[in-house]
Amino acid sequence: MANHKSALKRFRQNEKKKLRNKHVTSTLRTFIKRVREAVAGKDATLAKEALAAAIPEIDAAALKASFTAPTHPAMFPASLDW
Repeated sequence: MANHKSALKRFRQNEKKKLRNKHVTSTLRTFIKRVREAVAGKDATLAKEALAAAIPEIDAAALKASFTAPTHPAMFPASLDW
């Protein structure tokens, strides 16, 4: 645990950021899962709707810097054929 006032503040900020990023990442994975399930079920209309809902969430997460470029392919692998 940190001892200096600035280090304590940084610790608090990191905890908030970690929780926010965890929520955003979990939400993104849920949206991606819905798209994958629709594609696997060969339901074109449902897949298009799920993809249309997922794209703004992915863009918003990227703007919030919830994930970095190296982890982005891990979250959204190339094997996902959209």
